[in-house]
Amino acid sequence: MELKATTLGKRMAQHPYDRVQLLNAGVKVSGDRHEYLIPFNQLLSVHCKRGLVWGELEFVLPDGKVVRLHGTEWSETQRFYHHLHTLWQQWSTEMSDIAAGVLKQQLATIEHTRAEGKWLTRQQVADVQDNIRHALTGLPMPTSRLDAFDNCRELWRECQRWLGDIEATRLAHNQAFTEAMLEQYREFFDSVESSPLNASQARAVVNGERSLLVLAGAGSGKTSVLVARAGWLLARGRSRGRSNFAAGIRPPGGAGNG
Repeated sequence: MELKATTLGKRMAQHPYDRVQLLNAGVKVSGDRHEYLIPFNQLLSVHCKRGLVWGELEFVLPDGKVVRLHGTEWSETQRFYHHLHTLWQQWSTEMSDIAAGVLKQQLATIEHTRAEGKWLTRQQVADVQDNIRHALTGLPMPTSRLDAFDNCRELWRECQRWLGDIEATRLAHNQAFTEAMLEQYREFFDSVESSPLNASQARAVVNGERSLLVLAGAGSGKTSVLVARAGWLLARGRSRGRSNFAAGIRPPGGAGNG
């Protein structure tokens, strides 16, 4: 299907494009010296407008780019627009199902990570964000359109939340993890040393960051924390993982040097 500017419309418009052809999954806008291929996966919106005499089609693309066709007969412009819009919407609905599947997979992976009962490190969050960004590059439509589809909207917003400042969520997850571990392994923390670990010592033991520095004065129980940490990793079956745990002595009245 094709729409062309009228002879007079072409002459009056003095525009590089005077016809548009409907393709399988896009359109081709062309003129005597120029042509522009617009795949459906780059089309953000299409508008049908009426001037004083002729019709106009406007194709909105990413990065603020707009391609226009002027000088077309109005009734033909309407007919072409309605046919194009119907096909584009059908294509978009099909692609939204694919996009929703991709987003669901990312969120399912995130939920699995959170449900494993482990400390959530900053590196893990960074990896999650990288995975989401990589997945988005494979979506069949621009992310700016995802909010328009019921099957994508909430999934996309949740992914955006993970791409934003997620530190508060990470801290809340780790707080809940810490409380659960202190309760589950209460007997361990009470018996791992000659006297039970206090709350701050126990929290230092279950902290899951790859590197953890404890600064404290002499006699504050750093050795107990180190011993308990080793026992904790063994109890959790994680002794083979990488964990750097350093203890520094803070001079009385002075700041720790790390």
